[in-house]
Amino acid sequence: NRIRKDITMSTSQSLATLLGFGVDVLDIDRPFSNAWIMRARIDIADEPSPPLGPFSCVFDDGESTIEYSGTLIHSQADTGDAYVIGVGGQGKLSTFLQGVDYSQPQPRTIAQDIIAACGEVIGDLSGLDSLARIEPVYSCIKGLASRQLQALCNILGVRWYTRPDGGIVIGPPTWPTYAGDPFIVHNPNEHGTIIAEPNLPDIEPGMVVGGFRIASVHYYLDSNGLSAHLGVANE
Repeated sequence: NRIRKDITMSTSQSLATLLGFGVDVLDIDRPFSNAWIMRARIDIADEPSPPLGPFSCVFDDGESTIEYSGTLIHSQADTGDAYVIGVGGQGKLSTFLQGVDYSQPQPRTIAQDIIAACGEVIGDLSGLDSLARIEPVYSCIKGLASRQLQALCNILGVRWYTRPDGGIVIGPPTWPTYAGDPFIVHNPNEHGTIIAEPNLPDIEPGMVVGGFRIASVHYYLDSNGLSAHLGVANE
C-alpha cells in the first residue's frame, strides 16, 4: 500500500482538488476544539478571478476519498495561481450574537440555538444527551458565536469542533482508535509531536494513534505527498 502511494501520488495534484482546481500545496490545521482551517495554493490557470465562498476539497488516493467542505474567506490571485484560506462550515462562527437566558436548560438546547442563530450546520450533538440539565439557570453572554460555544463547553467539560463536512460536533471525547495505517515516520519528539504519512487526511484530534491520544493534527501536502504532525495529548 505504501509502495503504491509513493508511485501513484508523486504529485500533490493527483491527491487533492479544490473546487476542481489542482492543489499545489496545502495545509490543514485541526485543533482539539474549534473549527479547522485550510490554506492552499491552487492552479486556476486563466480563470479571471480567484474563488471565494463555499468550497469542497476532495482527496483521492486511488482507493478511497475524503471531502473537506467549508467556506473560503480569503483568496488572492497570482499569475495563474490562487492563494486561499478556508474554514470548516459556513464561516459564520464570528457572528456576533445577543445574550440569551435559560431556565434549567438541557445542554443540547443551548448548543442548537447557538449554532442555528449564527447560521452554521448542526452535526452530532448526541454526546450532550446524557448530561443533566443546567441548574438553576444558564446565560449566554452576548458575543461571538464561537465564544458562546466555547463557554458552554467549558461549563459542561466537553469539546466542540467541525467535521470535514463542516458540521459542528459537541460532546465529551471518546478516543476511538484510528482504523487506518498512519505510517508513523517519527515517534513523539521532545515537543510531543508524532510525524505520520497517512494516505488521506482522515486522522482527527480525539483519536488514538499508535497508542497515543492525539490532541491536534496539522496536515501538509506538497509535491512530496501528504504528511501529518500529530500533537500528543497531555495525560
